[in-house]
Amino acid sequence: IKLEPALSRSEEPRPTQSQPKSDESFLIMIEYADDAESRTLFKTRARHAVSKVLMQACRTFGLEAYYRSARLVLVVEEENGEGEVVYRRQYACAKDETMGEAGAEPNARFLVEIVDDEAEDE
Repeated sequence: IKLEPALSRSEEPRPTQSQPKSDESFLIMIEYADDAESRTLFKTRARHAVSKVLMQACRTFGLEAYYRSARLVLVVEEENGEGEVVYRRQYACAKDETMGEAGAEPNARFLVEIVDDEAEDE
């Protein structure tokens, strides 16, 4: 698997796929770590703010204290013909974006990342 660091929206555009209408709800997967306990389906809408979805994810995973330094990251994986992941990109979502602007669509996969405050200030 080739991994790339999370990019900000200004660095590279997200893949364009059919976006759900802003009033339609759909399920996304949000995970915090690599175990099944930290992976949960969330119902959202394209018009929902990333900040609200992130707050709910932090509550679900018991990470409320880390909300200010947390961010939601869209994960896009490409598979080969045998179903093996050969390429993985991550896109950091801005808290002031809507989920639609962040690239959310049905069955999209997101990570909650806790970032170092000092690194954010640079």
